[in-house]
Amino acid sequence: MRNGPPVSGTVPGVTRPYDRLWSFLDATAPNPQAFLAKVETLTGPELVALYTDTIDASGELPARVAGLSDDEREDLADWLLGQGYEVWKSACDADEVAMNAHFDDFSAEQDGDVRRWKGATPPVAPSFYGSFSRRFGADDFFDLVDEELERRN
Repeated sequence: MRNGPPVSGTVPGVTRPYDRLWSFLDATAPNPQAFLAKVETLTGPELVALYTDTIDASGELPARVAGLSDDEREDLADWLLGQGYEVWKSACDADEVAMNAHFDDFSAEQDGDVRRWKGATPPVAPSFYGSFSRRFGADDFFDLVDEELERRN
């Protein structure tokens, strides 16, 4: 459990604190089922905002990790978010060696090694999208995310 993210701008390289995302994850960890159940209680705008947080927070991570495809990098970024603020923050400042170590941790969890969550880390961004799509239809989801991203910039 973290002590809470710092105020935006107080940590070099981090442009936003993403309090809403960290609070949501902290409230449901270490139970993936609690995470998924709570996702289903969110409103459409909340799902869009949290998904947009995942895009922004993923963008704070190093752009490339040696030997990873774009899909693997996206999976790693989502997994890092699921580990919470402290792990995500350490990854934001990570060099290639440290990012590869994070990937090793991600891979170990895929092979059954328990980390923050009991079992496997739930898919954070895909869960927000999936819930929105099932309950509200997916037609305008990414347009709403793009609008939210524009408002933030």
